[in-house]
Amino acid sequence: MNNQSTPPIDILVKESFMTGSGSGFIPGILTHVRAVSNHALQFSVLMDDGALYTGLPVSALATRQNGLGSPLSEVQMWDAIDSSIEVFTIDLLREMRCSVKLVSGQVVEGTYKFTIDANGDGLSRHPYHWKMYHVVFDDLGRVLLYPQYRIQFLDLGLCPEAEGGFKRNYRGNTTLWASGS
Repeated sequence: MNNQSTPPIDILVKESFMTGSGSGFIPGILTHVRAVSNHALQFSVLMDDGALYTGLPVSALATRQNGLGSPLSEVQMWDAIDSSIEVFTIDLLREMRCSVKLVSGQVVEGTYKFTIDANGDGLSRHPYHWKMYHVVFDDLGRVLLYPQYRIQFLDLGLCPEAEGGFKRNYRGNTTLWASGS
């Protein structure tokens, strides 16, 4: 298992995930994420009363009081492909608007926050399976964990051809590149 600090971002936690009842949200600050192979990523939040609540799935998190609730399978596409992760923010993409194609096929817009990269000796070693979990706060109040092939960045200054969807039919990388020795 691996724990990594996340950027300290104000977040809301659905009360029912922590108390077993209630329909409201409790404010806190995102602190870190934990990866266990073949399980959903688990987040920890420093709550407004000082409690550090751990083991929350991304579906327990929201960015506003009326955040749309969604099942875990809609906000995180797959379980952790490895127990070893790294958390970082891609500076060029920080706070960039993007669109995300959800598992359901619906396309929603949101804002890129940071990335969780699986980097151990499991499936992340295989190009076909390796994917990063990009954290996007969507406009409906949800926190999404989606791979790069489901996200289109919308900054027309940096991506002048972004309007109207992807222009090319990109294929996934299936090559394990090596440069000798």
